[in-house]
Amino acid sequence: MKQITITATKARQDFFNLINLARDGAEIVITKTGTSAGVILKREPKRSNKDEIEKNRKLFKKTFGALKSEGYKPDEFEIAKKKFASVYKKKHGIK
Repeated sequence: MKQITITATKARQDFFNLINLARDGAEIVITKTGTSAGVILKREPKRSNKDEIEKNRKLFKKTFGALKSEGYKPDEFEIAKKKFASVYKKKHGIK
């Protein structure tokens, strides 16, 4: 991993270029006169798609069967909103 050290003044003047460098994998250390430690700018770790899938799976299991309908209803979305709102209110003790 490439590491670049730069002053705060230069970082402010060339901020967008530093963002591009960090996105490409560089680690940028920004220093400021009069401070004892620098600030590190680096790319956020890539999130696992597995985390998002697991979150959606839990949500699906939690809400499965909350809405029971027979056939197509034009206002089905509104019915679902009301049902989920009532379940949420009941769960959290809201009247």
